[in-house]
Amino acid sequence: MEVYIVKVRVKATFELLGRGVNFNIYDLSENSLKAFEYDKESLDYLYMLLKTYEKGRELDFSKFIQDKYRQCIVINYPDYPLPGSCFLDGTPLVNLGMLKATYLTDFSPADVYAAFAYSILFSNYVKNKPFKEDLVDQITLFIFNLMMSMYAKSSGLVGTYQNLAPKLRYIISLYTWQGLFGYKLDDSANRKLMASTHVDTTGMKLNYDFSSPAQFLRCIRDNGIIAISDNKFATDVIKYGKITSIPLFEDLSRMFTTLLCMSIKGNNLFSSYWSKKSKNIYDKMYYYGIRGLK
Repeated sequence: MEVYIVKVRVKATFELLGRGVNFNIYDLSENSLKAFEYDKESLDYLYMLLKTYEKGRELDFSKFIQDKYRQCIVINYPDYPLPGSCFLDGTPLVNLGMLKATYLTDFSPADVYAAFAYSILFSNYVKNKPFKEDLVDQITLFIFNLMMSMYAKSSGLVGTYQNLAPKLRYIISLYTWQGLFGYKLDDSANRKLMASTHVDTTGMKLNYDFSSPAQFLRCIRDNGIIAISDNKFATDVIKYGKITSIPLFEDLSRMFTTLLCMSIKGNNLFSSYWSKKSKNIYDKMYYYGIRGLK
């Protein structure tokens, strides 16, 4: 398992989702989910909902996911807080249990479509690992803008303490490098990140494990940039972008999956908050996500 996780640069579990069922890639057998699977009649109804949503619509990834609907394992697993995952072999795992609907007729076509798209897109990124080192700066900038949109005003990062903003961007670059891409954070990498963010690190506290989002947030707090804990950050992310946005900050494949699914109009699973706050940057990230479909 650990070898596989390192190879695809994804994490086995999430930290910010809290305790409970928070796996990233499902590492047990398909048989272990038999009790939660939908029967054939129910699946046929769900496929009909997918066709209903697709009628008259064309997304940039529509054709990519259409041929993969029937490859998905579809379950009702309420304990898992996300609309999808995938197996170790890359088979998409759709979870409609997080919709909290009693009957199939309660499902909206947009939500079902979003859940299938999420699982299929995520599976693609896990299997193909399309995101390369040249995206580190772009992803750092994207996360920096999201965090500034949430905390800049309350923390004085656009006023009295604006000198702290470059340090925030530098800390984010450390997390992007090690926590999202899984690269080794050595002296050479550190010099490169310092140069790209134009920051003087003199006096900064940097002895943290930047593979951990909790440690990353602690570094931000301990350096007096934003008074934030991992619990507060998770709560704020849910407030702005729903629970499906939390993995956006923990896993590279989940990030691009979430960004693409924001374009699915009418769904209640993904908030458009992040795309509206930094539209030019979001548009670039969206492009990289589409480019990574193979």
